[in-house]
Amino acid sequence: MLFGQLISSGARIEVAIGFAVGAGVMALGGIAELVLGVKAEGAALEDVAKPLSAAE
Repeated sequence: MLFGQLISSGARIEVAIGFAVGAGVMALGGIAELVLGVKAEGAALEDVAKPLSAAE
């Protein structure tokens, strides 16, 4: 919706700024995954996190 409004405005610089902001947010998400992410490749979901339905 936001990019549609930027494109319909006709201002190329606004579209470029919108894409740059989107790229920055994606980069921050990648950094957050590197810092907070869990090594889970090849592991069963139950080994990564306890199921919500598990009783204690």
